[in-house]
Amino acid sequence: MAAPASQPAILICGLGKLGQACLRRLRRFDMPLLAMDRHAPDWREPDLEQCLSAPVVIGDMRRPHHLGQAGVRDARAVLLLSSESTVNLEAALQVRLLNPTAQIVVRASGEQRQLGDLLEGRLSGVNVVDPQSLMRWALLQALRPGDDAARFEADGLAFALFQGAWEDHRFQRPVQLEHGMDGWLVTPLAFHHRGIDRADPDGQPGRQPRRRWRWSALDRRSRNLLLLSLGLVLVIGAGIHQFSLGTSWQHGVFVTLGLLKGEYVDPVNVLSAARPGSRGGLDGATIAGTLLLSLLGTLLTSALVAVILDQLLSARFGLKARPRLPRRARPILLIGGDILSESLAQELQREGHCVWPIDADGRALERVQRSLRDHEVRAIGLLSSDLLANVQAMLALQRFWPQARLAMVASAEQAAEQLGELLGGVTVISSLSLAADVIVATAFGERVEGVWPIGEAMGLLVRYRINPDDSLCGQSLARIQNGYGVTTIALRRPSRGDVLALPPLDLLLNPGDQLLVLATLAGLRRIELGQLAPPSQRLQLRLRRPLTAEALFEVHRNLARYLGCTVEAAQALQIGERWQELRIDPELATVLSDNLRRLGLELNLLELNPPEETTPAAKLEP
Repeated sequence: MAAPASQPAILICGLGKLGQACLRRLRRFDMPLLAMDRHAPDWREPDLEQCLSAPVVIGDMRRPHHLGQAGVRDARAVLLLSSESTVNLEAALQVRLLNPTAQIVVRASGEQRQLGDLLEGRLSGVNVVDPQSLMRWALLQALRPGDDAARFEADGLAFALFQGAWEDHRFQRPVQLEHGMDGWLVTPLAFHHRGIDRADPDGQPGRQPRRRWRWSALDRRSRNLLLLSLGLVLVIGAGIHQFSLGTSWQHGVFVTLGLLKGEYVDPVNVLSAARPGSRGGLDGATIAGTLLLSLLGTLLTSALVAVILDQLLSARFGLKARPRLPRRARPILLIGGDILSESLAQELQREGHCVWPIDADGRALERVQRSLRDHEVRAIGLLSSDLLANVQAMLALQRFWPQARLAMVASAEQAAEQLGELLGGVTVISSLSLAADVIVATAFGERVEGVWPIGEAMGLLVRYRINPDDSLCGQSLARIQNGYGVTTIALRRPSRGDVLALPPLDLLLNPGDQLLVLATLAGLRRIELGQLAPPSQRLQLRLRRPLTAEALFEVHRNLARYLGCTVEAAQALQIGERWQELRIDPELATVLSDNLRRLGLELNLLELNPPEETTPAAKLEP
C-alpha cells in the first residue's frame, strides 16, 4: 500500500532490474515513491507497482518537462538508474537545476565514472555509485585468506571483523546487526594481529623467522638448476686442472673458458703451443675432452642467446609468460572477469598474496589443475558473467581443493540467494543486491564507505554527520547500538583532532560529530523512521543509608552519564529508601551497577521479559 503523500517523495528514474530492486527496498521505509522510465516497465513482481504513489511517468529523464511531470521539484531524493552512464550524468545536471536541495544518486561505471567523481566533488548532494567497484570491494573481503570476515579502513584506522570469543572489552566490540548473528566481533587490526610476525610468506607481510636450508624444501625446477650449476662448476674446475698440466694455470683458465664459449681452434692451438714437448701432438683423451667442452659451450651460448631474444621480443610485443609458482606457494585463483579480475589481482598482490588469474574455458581449467596439482589453493573467485560457467568451474575445481574459500558472482538477485542456500559453503555475491543496498542508503543523505556480506546479511559501513535536528543528536552510543541494532566503529569530534576507535558507549552525540557505524539496510531504516527499541534491562536501586551531599551528587552524576540525561534530570528521580526502577542497556548496566554499589546503593539487575515493542525515539536532553 502506498504511503501518504504528506512528506517529500523519492523519485526513481529507470525501472530496470536495479530500479526495481531499489523500489523493493524503499517500500519498507513508509514514504511516498514516484517513478519514471523511457518505456513502460516490465514488472518482475506485480505488487511493486502498487508501492508507487502515482502512475509511472513515461519520458526522458534528461528533459526538464518530463522530470517536472514526475515530481522532481518536490522530491527528497532522485535516483538516476539507467543502464547508460552518460544518460544518468546528463540527467543529474537537469535535476540539480530543477531541485537545488534534493539528494541525487547517480549510477555510473567505466570511463564515465571519472566524470561522475568530478560532479560529486563539485555539486553538493550528488553521489555516484559504481556497481563494479562495489563488487571489487565485496569480492576482496570474500577471497582474502584468513578467519576474518572483512578488513576495512576508516579515518586512517584499520579494523577486522571476525567470529570468536569476546576477550577484551576495550579492543573488541560485539557486532549487532540482525538476529542469529551472535559471535561476530569487530576490533582494531593492530590488536587483532598482534602476532603478525607468525604470518606465512604469502600472507600478510611481517618479519619472517630464520629458516634452515633444506634440499627437500626446493621444488623440481630449483633442484635441477642447482644441480646444473654445481655440474658446470665441476667441469670448469676439471678443465682448468687438466689443461694447466705442464703449463701455467693461466693457460688452463684461458683454454677452458675459450672452449666453454663455443670456440675450438684457437684454444687448441694455444694448448698445443703451451706443450712444446708433445711431438705427436695432443693425445686422444685431450682432443675428446676439448671437443666435448666446445660442444657444451656451444649449447650454453645458444641457450643464453635464446633467453635474451625471448625477453626482448616479449617486451617488444607485450607478451609475458606466466611465472612458475614456488613449491610452497598457496595461490588465489581468479577465473574470468577480465577487468574485475585485473583489479582484484592488483589489490590482493599489494597485500602480499599469490594470485593466479585464468580464463573461464574448460581447457584453461584443465591446464591449471595439472599445473597446480601439488599446490594448496587458498581461495577461488568465479567472476564470469555467465552463471552456468561459474557453477561448472566451481564444481570442477572444488573436487581438487575442497578446503578453498569460494566466492561466486551472480547478476540476478534471487539467483544469488537461491544458489547460496543450495550450494552451501559458497559466498554468492549479487552486483544487483550490492548496488541496490548502497543506493537506498545513499538516498537518505548518508555516505556508504563499504559493503560486503557478513554471514547471511549485507553489512554497510555508513558515516553519519550529526546535525542539531538529527534524531541521533543527544543519544548515547549505547542507545544507538541497542536501540537501532547497529555497531559503532569510530567517532570523530570537531573538538578533537584524532579519531576514537570503538568509542566508549556512554558518550553522547553532539552536533558536528561524525559517527561511523556498521549496519544493515534494516538498521538504517529504523534510524530513518526513528524506531528506537527500549533498553533490554531493568535496574532496581535504593539507598541503604542516607548519603552526604557530595556522595549523592556523585550518584546523580553517574546516573546522568550512563543514562544519557542531565544531572538535573537524574536529581528529579529522587533516589531514596524506596525502590526505583530504571531501564538501561546491557553494556552500561554492569559499569553503572559497580559504581553505584561502591557509593552505598542496593541494586538488582533484571532482564525485560517479555521484550517490549519498538517505540518512536525520544530525544534526551543533553
